[in-house]
Amino acid sequence: MNSKKIKVIITVVLIVGLCFLTACGGKGSSSAIVGTWISTEAEEIKIIFNSDGTWQYVAAADAHGTWKITEGKDNEIQMPSETGLGQDMLHVGGVHQFSIDGNILTIEGVGEFEKE
Repeated sequence: MNSKKIKVIITVVLIVGLCFLTACGGKGSSSAIVGTWISTEAEEIKIIFNSDGTWQYVAAADAHGTWKITEGKDNEIQMPSETGLGQDMLHVGGVHQFSIDGNILTIEGVGEFEKE
């Protein structure tokens, strides 16, 4: 093989490798959070993360909006509320740290939830 072919092969391998690494980054957290989560303190409180990027907090005062994992931070979620402060009295909307341990989702400042 000549050096030009080797350079082309190395370049292609590097590009495919970078695409693979970029495509995998953060998706684990995003897909893991999708679903319905029930509060561990009160069964009537739920938080739902849909795969289309919307969320809904079901409680006495409902709230909803869009969500996304902060790019480059696997444990931070951005949840701007579209319901305004009047309905989002618990301040569910906002930027929160979160963790998922098995079937338990903990969102700082919001609560602990178990996957339905």
